[in-house]
Amino acid sequence: MNSVLLHSNRSTHQQQRQLLLALLPVVVCSAWLFAYQSLINILLCAVFGIGFEAIARLLRGLPGREFHRDQDTLIIAVLLGLCLPPLVPWWHLVLGMGMAVLLIKHAYGGNGQHPFHPAMAATLLLGLSFPDTAQDWPVPMPFFESGYTGFQLASQYSAWYWLNLVTLLGGVYLLYKRSIVWQIPVGVLLSLALMPWLIADSAATTSSLYYASLNQLLSGQTMLAAFFIATQASSAASTRTGQLLYGAIIGAALFFLRKSGAMVEGIAGAIILGNFLAPLVDHIFRSARYGQGRKLLSAHTAEPER
Repeated sequence: MNSVLLHSNRSTHQQQRQLLLALLPVVVCSAWLFAYQSLINILLCAVFGIGFEAIARLLRGLPGREFHRDQDTLIIAVLLGLCLPPLVPWWHLVLGMGMAVLLIKHAYGGNGQHPFHPAMAATLLLGLSFPDTAQDWPVPMPFFESGYTGFQLASQYSAWYWLNLVTLLGGVYLLYKRSIVWQIPVGVLLSLALMPWLIADSAATTSSLYYASLNQLLSGQTMLAAFFIATQASSAASTRTGQLLYGAIIGAALFFLRKSGAMVEGIAGAIILGNFLAPLVDHIFRSARYGQGRKLLSAHTAEPER
């Protein structure tokens, strides 16, 4: 059956609310780790984003009654605030949200029509233009004091591990609600975990490779990219098999950008590369349209005798 005849029983607004609900524990955990400084980023991005959204709708002559229902700009603000270092200069946030809302979202037609993820395009622009400030990540606060005698969580890496585990819970919630497809996160995480094994030299031990894979999966903002960013429908591949390849491309690109790239975290570059290749992936794995490749009944069936 043609896809236009199918209905998922979930509106775009319902999916946006579920995404914001799944991001809530991520925001709380990030605010805890960075002493509520990341929360300031998110609030400022939301204020600037709402302003740019109102300007864009006014210039395009869009109906105002849909302004409060479109939560896409709020999602962009939350993701951009999480992907930028805490206490980044406020004018960075203005520039980032202006590019995300005006140049990426509305310049391409609005929600659901932009070929690139707005938050990642803004993050990449800021990271390349202002590497000293837009990539200056502080060390997360420890969970416990150094004198704690139990399970130690005071290192910088363990803090990122727990942030990724909290993000993973939000991703599982989205999968349970069927707000996202499972192929893209699986492609991203599987590719990212396998890359240390594929390029390992003969001197690498099995334990070191296991640790390298785990470190790739639970460091930085891996889970945020896999479940909340790469799965945006408008900029991702649309076919099921293509979505696996699309996710694998992002995972491999993220690994090499972390290993050899100039940026501290290569999520933005990996996502934009995946967005750029998504039409090619869809072309390779495109499915036949309804009735395509079939001959008419009268072309191969003889007319019955009367």
